[in-house]
Amino acid sequence: METSRLLPADLNVLDLSHNGIGDEGCAALCPNHLPERILKLNHNQIGNAGAKALAMAIREQATPKLQELGLATNQIGEEGATALTEVLDHAASLRLLDLKYNGLCGGDSQT
Repeated sequence: METSRLLPADLNVLDLSHNGIGDEGCAALCPNHLPERILKLNHNQIGNAGAKALAMAIREQATPKLQELGLATNQIGEEGATALTEVLDHAASLRLLDLKYNGLCGGDSQT
């Protein structure tokens, strides 16, 4: 099922936190539709593959409008975090990238 048909084109906020979507769910969501302003994917068992898919989706947007991206308490490592931070120049509207409690910096520290 294509998720772009399920979500309105003018969606401003999408909160899928605590749904266990993982890398596969994140990858399925990303190319089809990102909300206009806020995307919350906290507590979803998203790892490096999901973070990379999300970074690619942001990069491929002609005019990214995303302002907040919540990815706290997932399983994103340095590889996924690097992919996300590399798109920050393209996503000038992004004001908040929440990656705390992802085991970055060599442990469970808040980043």
